[in-house]
Amino acid sequence: MKRVVKAGVIVLIVLMACLPVSWVYAEPLTVSLDQNRYKPRFDPQAYGRYQGVPIYMPSFTSRAENSGMNYYYGAKETVTYTGYPTLESYAWYCFEKALKSAGLKVYDYEAVKGMGEMRITILSLSAEEFVFAVVFYRAGLIELGYLEYRIVMPSLPAGKDAKALEENAYLMMDRAVTRILDDPSFEKTLRAVTN
Repeated sequence: MKRVVKAGVIVLIVLMACLPVSWVYAEPLTVSLDQNRYKPRFDPQAYGRYQGVPIYMPSFTSRAENSGMNYYYGAKETVTYTGYPTLESYAWYCFEKALKSAGLKVYDYEAVKGMGEMRITILSLSAEEFVFAVVFYRAGLIELGYLEYRIVMPSLPAGKDAKALEENAYLMMDRAVTRILDDPSFEKTLRAVTN
């Protein structure tokens, strides 16, 4: 009986040694995100009602516990997405580019005293989900609205195609911006702070 168990263990060890390394260990992949490569891919004509609306949008903040200062993960943490210098900066520039594409006038400094202000906080960020809050202020002090959004991305097919993963990350930014622009509560609050 002991010989059978011993032989079984030896056979198991030999079989495990013969398995391809990729089955046992998933090689990590880093996907570098660059706000300069992000191009909004939605139809800006669909958002003509926002043409010329000014908004002050200071830098983003992150309270996401599932990401770092300049990285977030895919589903199994074998894929790391990096945004430099920080994820907040990467997201801000993507939002700025997309909002300007939709016709808004986005300021990163307070151009006019009393201009409406839109602050965005990243609450959770992974390759599959982006949760963020939009808070509107007037004169930087008076909160006029709090809206929270959740963007869920479809799973990508298995594989390590870094370009497809990068494009999916940019698509997530598009969906985040179009989600807020399509929200009647967002539009109503935006108009309230800009008038």
